[in-house]
Amino acid sequence: MGYTGGELRSHWLRERFGLVGDAMAGFVGPCHVKPEHVVDIEERISGQAIAGASMVHILCEHFQVPLPEMVVRQRLLAAIVLDVLREYGNDLARRVRRRGDDLYLEERKLSVSIATVSPVSALCHFGVNVNTDRVPVPAAGLEELGVDAWRMGPLVLERYALDTEQMDGAVVKVRPVP
Repeated sequence: MGYTGGELRSHWLRERFGLVGDAMAGFVGPCHVKPEHVVDIEERISGQAIAGASMVHILCEHFQVPLPEMVVRQRLLAAIVLDVLREYGNDLARRVRRRGDDLYLEERKLSVSIATVSPVSALCHFGVNVNTDRVPVPAAGLEELGVDAWRMGPLVLERYALDTEQMDGAVVKVRPVP
């Protein structure tokens, strides 16, 4: 299974994995985003390819979430990935930094990320290079950082699910102020 960008659409998680409602899923596979599926307008104009031979892919879908909130959730996902890298990687992994919604090792890009909306939901894709094969920009990968992609993915999914559950709980436990 790979990521082409066509997966970033409403109800794809339901169609592919049987997940109903707010959901997320992860998988490891190649990445080659077709030009017609490039969502970032700047990347679309520049013609920059989005590709890699092997990536950890995390897709999220939230209903009743506006785009600004989805962008915040995308950055939460980036922060969670960064935490996992620092906990389970080598000394080099501790040098990874988050810039907005992407992760970098010095000037080399470790991730790709996008948040968008459909007519019925908000969507996010977060991809982390396993290695740098076929990545069209200076890049770093999990192998270099001593991080097992198959271990990292489930940890990120668990932590994101817990954070979103706790955010929902935080919303309903407060009273309004005058």
